[in-house]
Amino acid sequence: MPSLTRYFELDQPDLVSGDYRISYAAVRAYRRGEALQLRPKEFLLFELFLRNRGQVLTREQLISYISDRVDQMYERTLDVHIMRLRKNLRLRRWNDPITTVRECGYRLD
Repeated sequence: MPSLTRYFELDQPDLVSGDYRISYAAVRAYRRGEALQLRPKEFLLFELFLRNRGQVLTREQLISYISDRVDQMYERTLDVHIMRLRKNLRLRRWNDPITTVRECGYRLD
């Protein structure tokens, strides 16, 4: 993911939380040691969720982290990024690690 290298210090230590790990040197995300196939915006969302695990992040926080634009149209795009990220993080069909907190935002459990 070369386009993501401008966002991070590549020599910083890996970010690890439970089954998840981000390798900044490789610009890759892993679940239980297996590489996740994340698109750039999904990778940024995952990194933000992992840094703030267990905390509710508002839609505005998420959008401002992944984009310079904050408008109603981009809110729908955020929904697509969250859906794809959820799909990548699930171990089983019913096991969703991202919780929607109604009228607040999202949380990575």
